[in-house]
Amino acid sequence: MILKQNQNTPVAAPQFNDLTAVLEIYRTYRGNYILQISQLVDFVTSPSPEREEFLTLLNVEFRTMNNKYIKQIYSAI
Repeated sequence: MILKQNQNTPVAAPQFNDLTAVLEIYRTYRGNYILQISQLVDFVTSPSPEREEFLTLLNVEFRTMNNKYIKQIYSAI
């Protein structure tokens, strides 16, 4: 889960509904089918243009928590 201010604040670390499915998408994205979950976690918790490109491959659901924060949940396509 990500709580971020309701503005253009960068995502710190996404929440995934199905980590196994996201790992498979990450392996395909990288072209390396032996990558581990720990490598995926390192990748998605380090902001970069490449990470933003990867996150665009996933469905994103935004839920407003209150007027100040938004919760983003990523799920596999």
